[in-house]
Amino acid sequence: MSPSYPHQKTSKDSPKSYQIYNPVQLFPIPLPPLDPGLLPEGAEGTVDLPFEKTDNLKIAYDLLQKPINQFIADRLPDWIITDLAAHWVVETGKEYGVPLVYFSVFSAATRAFVSSAQNLSGGNTNDVLPSPKALTLPPDLSTVAFRGQEAGFYGVNNSGISDAERRATTLSSCPVHAIRSCEEFEGEYLEAYKNNSGKLVIPTGLLPPEIPAKGVKREISTADGIFEWLDKQKTRSVVFVGFASECKLSNEQKFKRAQIIKEHGAKI
Repeated sequence: MSPSYPHQKTSKDSPKSYQIYNPVQLFPIPLPPLDPGLLPEGAEGTVDLPFEKTDNLKIAYDLLQKPINQFIADRLPDWIITDLAAHWVVETGKEYGVPLVYFSVFSAATRAFVSSAQNLSGGNTNDVLPSPKALTLPPDLSTVAFRGQEAGFYGVNNSGISDAERRATTLSSCPVHAIRSCEEFEGEYLEAYKNNSGKLVIPTGLLPPEIPAKGVKREISTADGIFEWLDKQKTRSVVFVGFASECKLSNEQKFKRAQIIKEHGAKI
């Protein structure tokens, strides 16, 4: 279960690395439209929206419940593989006797860190769910804590249900959890998550990017091209500034950051 844009990436005209052949069949179910002021046309992921409008995406996603329920009723699949957003698919699985698999794109270390808080939101302990502010403070046995926007994951949003509740509902009902990782890379974390969740945990592998063929000219945008460029620079002459994949800076913010870097004599 996924929005429609991955189907576009797996079309016959896509590069071979993106194509999916039989026995996988793709059946796109369009995301229901909302008012353009709430959800612009073509927006299908959080990366397409400013942070303050991502709740609207969840509202549209919840409107998929009816067509997906009908799809499952018509085809009665052996399994339903889902992520955290479609918490309502739990009831669909129960209604038609179809077991669920939870697929996480996050690492096993991330899953192990957040799972205890998710257990709280799922009502699996007698503890009280801490406030989002409390989650930004490291616990006694760890130096890891949520950032402010991450702690908001546990608060109710415009969709009427918190992301934590969505995930807790899904996780508690899936007997199998598939994690984007491997034993060689995160064996201890996979074991920790398995012990903590009490679920069958299946590592799917890391899904690394395709390695460029030898002799192919590398652009500066590729990882190899970037490292080759860096190797030619003087020591301590380059500053790397990363804002994560979904950070959207205004032109003014970009200019200010570039100005600061230039003032320190570093390359942009």
